[in-house]
Amino acid sequence: MRFVLIAAFVVATLAGCTDSGDNEAGPVVSPTPAPSGPVDMPPADAGSPKPLRSEPGGHSASAETPLMLNANGYGPYRVGQSQQELVDAKMARAMKVDETGCVIGWGSKLMNSPRLRFVDGKLAQIELSTLGAVTDTGLMIGAQLPEAQEKYPDGKVIYGPAGAGWETVDGENTLLVKITGDDVTTIIGGLATSVERRYKAGMGC
Repeated sequence: MRFVLIAAFVVATLAGCTDSGDNEAGPVVSPTPAPSGPVDMPPADAGSPKPLRSEPGGHSASAETPLMLNANGYGPYRVGQSQQELVDAKMARAMKVDETGCVIGWGSKLMNSPRLRFVDGKLAQIELSTLGAVTDTGLMIGAQLPEAQEKYPDGKVIYGPAGAGWETVDGENTLLVKITGDDVTTIIGGLATSVERRYKAGMGC
């Protein structure tokens, strides 16, 4: 009997909380128990997404300025550049004299590790064979011969021990596309006399 009276008192009390005035009480909501574990809360500035640290894609250059090889250079590498300058700038590594007496080395790993050849202390050839490497016309390693001919319609075929190549001359320099089967496997930019001599004879600088 006492329980019934207490329940009636509680109902009456709640009913009395609703006045006829402008403020009407909303539905009674049971309190939600606090979670026992930690709660992942969004950061205070969740409404303002942070920019990405870098552009998605390659690590060697942004999407707006990709590394592109042409007859005159590749990124920071320029045909005719001083060997000592590149070594001092740590842009040329593993320098050595090869079996034909030519000075060769490798460029930065961040730039697809171009193979570098020097003549009389000057950069004479820049060679790329890494998948994804591209020329300034968009020709990529892995493309096929018809695309190379389309990208460089003024080119010509030259032959050497390595097979056929498609060459485009630009003044004293040249861009040579090495073809294996029907595929582009190597692209070389550099001093025309040096590139042609080595490609045709398979040796020399």
